[in-house]
Amino acid sequence: MKTVASAPTPEVPGDWEVISLGEECRVENGCPFESIYFNGHAGLPLVRVRDVNSGVSKTLYSGPYEDKYLVANGDLLVGMDGEFHVRKWTAGTALLNQRVCRLVPNTNRLDKGFLDYAIRAPLSHIEAHTPYTTVKHISARQILAIQLPCPPLEEQRQISTVLSAVQRAIERQEQLIALTTELKKALMHKLFTEGTRGEPLKQTEIGTLPQSWEPTPLGACCVIVSSTMSYTDFARSAESLDGDARLCMAVKVSDMNLPGNEAMFVTSKATKRLPATTAMRKLAPPNAVVFPKRGAAIATNKKRMTTAWTVLDPNLIALCAKVALDPRFLFYWSQMFDLRTITDPGPTPQLNKKDLIPVKLPLPSTLEEQQLIAGAIEAVVAKELLQHRTLDSLKELFRMLTHQLMTAQIRVHDLDLSALNDAVQEPVGAHMMFAECNLAYAQVIG
Repeated sequence: MKTVASAPTPEVPGDWEVISLGEECRVENGCPFESIYFNGHAGLPLVRVRDVNSGVSKTLYSGPYEDKYLVANGDLLVGMDGEFHVRKWTAGTALLNQRVCRLVPNTNRLDKGFLDYAIRAPLSHIEAHTPYTTVKHISARQILAIQLPCPPLEEQRQISTVLSAVQRAIERQEQLIALTTELKKALMHKLFTEGTRGEPLKQTEIGTLPQSWEPTPLGACCVIVSSTMSYTDFARSAESLDGDARLCMAVKVSDMNLPGNEAMFVTSKATKRLPATTAMRKLAPPNAVVFPKRGAAIATNKKRMTTAWTVLDPNLIALCAKVALDPRFLFYWSQMFDLRTITDPGPTPQLNKKDLIPVKLPLPSTLEEQQLIAGAIEAVVAKELLQHRTLDSLKELFRMLTHQLMTAQIRVHDLDLSALNDAVQEPVGAHMMFAECNLAYAQVIG
């Protein structure tokens, strides 16, 4: 007999109740709209399963429909396939597609905002305990069987207010990160095409550059490392390095897709240093730019800098800057370069040394200017990193508060949320972003 996953019954304090969702809500299922009417330019947005998590739909539907399938702002939607996400819809009028349902309270005992947060943990529990062959599914019957904690209505509203404030702070932080990312792109483009000295510009085969800069082949200013060194050879080499040296190894090319990939490198102490010629031939030194060289990973366009001597996974390749090239300048320029433009086509895309050697780098005439440009970009990167850390902290606060408020481990009147006031302000607009970009550029060029 098939086992159907369910959420546990919550324990609540004496002034709360435990209610069955089916007693207080109804589930309205979406419609299996015909895909022949799906398009990207005409009709109403169609809320599909994947759109519940993102909060926006890019698929439009131009065919016939019934009004009962219209979605409005404030409707509470649940994805019923894959990951069982819940979202209060805010992207305007849309249509409810199949395998997405709408939760509609039919009594006055549940605040819709509270329901949005209260149902998340039970849905996550059901998702984690649902067996599947290809994709997990949840039924309307399972949703209606969920047992929820039910505080007095006023406390529900207070809990919703608290969690909504943290949620808005998270959304603001995500918007700031997106704006900072755009700021970084705009600043990098300006610096790599105009420089820092206000020089007259010239047209080259790679675009506009300052008069004193030269398009320089990577083969002339970098050592390109693409080792076939085996992990056994790596172990032997590690033993031959001196005690102050460290080797690190990229475990697998898929790690290039992970934020903070540097933490995925395995380090090893050793006793004797390899001869310089051998090291440069087989190992990537600190501050080398590493990226994928074959397969689908090339499309990610991910690059990383090494933090120590590195033996490369056979699916990776590295650019090692020579003396006249600042490695940070090389790294930040590489962020603007799409690897796919030089990759050998085929069923298994391949990137070789021969493809990289002729690629032209916009090279300033002095190391000082390279370092100035790298430093300016690093300042924006540091800001971006700080914003990500703040976002992580806010998400952890949201997770902790949701759990503790829904289980009455803490009560709303015990909280001091004054620290959230600044975080919930409206985000800066695009015009502020470009003003900040221009200011940053002006500071660099003095």
